[in-house]
Amino acid sequence: MFQRSLWDGSRIGERKKTVISNAERIVLRNMYPPGCRVELEDMEADPYVKLSPGDLGTVQFVDDGGQIHVS
Repeated sequence: MFQRSLWDGSRIGERKKTVISNAERIVLRNMYPPGCRVELEDMEADPYVKLSPGDLGTVQFVDDGGQIHVS
């Protein structure tokens, strides 16, 4: 929603680097304060994580890159 790509990530397996503005970071931190509950809608396949759509979690913090950390 807020993230913009720094390159197209066209190489196989390469993740896109993203950058968000300070204003976008503030909006995310206001939308997802620590302690609020969130529901997983979708996630990239990760063989080491046993999460599925519909799982609930608690927001820990939003980092400087705009990623929402949930436990």
